[in-house]
Amino acid sequence: MLSHVSESRRGAPGLAASGAEANRKIGEKAVRVDGDVIEALLIPAASLPARLAVRLGKRAKVAVIA
Repeated sequence: MLSHVSESRRGAPGLAASGAEANRKIGEKAVRVDGDVIEALLIPAASLPARLAVRLGKRAKVAVIA
């Protein structure tokens, strides 16, 4: 599972400078995963490995969760 958008934990893609900023952006509904707005801090993956397109504003990266 992807815990937040910061690179500091769980191998997320590092689109936010910190976990606190990532949480704020999720609260502002500024984060999208595979085109869907993220409203929760945890995102369930249907199967592993999972390839997710994560977007924060105009910035985007692909995260591979093994």
